[in-house]
Amino acid sequence: MLALTVDRYWEAVHNAFAQWSSVIPLTFIDVTRTQEKPDIFLAFSNQLCSLVCQQVTRTFGAWYAFTNPGERTVFNTFHQWAYRDTWKILSGQYVDFGTVALHEIGHHLYIPDEYGSPNSIMRMNTLNRHQRDFYGNYIRPGLQPDDIATSQRLYGRR
Repeated sequence: MLALTVDRYWEAVHNAFAQWSSVIPLTFIDVTRTQEKPDIFLAFSNQLCSLVCQQVTRTFGAWYAFTNPGERTVFNTFHQWAYRDTWKILSGQYVDFGTVALHEIGHHLYIPDEYGSPNSIMRMNTLNRHQRDFYGNYIRPGLQPDDIATSQRLYGRR
């Protein structure tokens, strides 16, 4: 059910890595088109982590992705993904891929779920809460002061 084009997928992933890299002294390099082995592998699958998916869904509700920090993230293809498409995201039929990618990359930085204030990108409830501005427009979640402070305690400031 993947509803993203490859270009939108890469745009979202690069944006998520850039947000983290803008606040900590780490530079993430895309090695997709090289012979280098990635430190972080990203994939889409509904079967790769099916047992984990079932357990997490029973415990927390929807399972959007599973991350082994410093190794891989698997995004669940059971969901329909959208990126920068306000109408799809607000319809409730699609999951905001940019938000989930930003959250999962936080795990690769060893920041746990449920860390920080209620608006922190690392809080699981942020992933499906859709904030709107005064005009009703969707506000895309981004790194919050808690996310930035936590990552800077671990890695220093950029």
